Amino acid sequence: MSQDGDPLLIEARLDGSGSPVTREVPGGPGPSGVDLPEAGCWHVTLRWSGHVDTLRLRYVQQ
Repeated sequence: MSQDGDPLLIEARLDGSGSPVTREVPGGPGPSGVDLPEAGCWHVTLRWSGHVDTLRLRYVQQ
């Protein structure tokens, strides 16, 4: 198992897009902001300290 404070690794894929977007949040999950390149429905995979989670996210740019 990884140590606390490992980065949160994010892989996001826009519906209908073949290329994933990746982001890294130092220190792992917690309060943070992450921008994606465009609005839409994203399928997101999160990895940190031996954990994996997935979600669908409606992203709206303001």
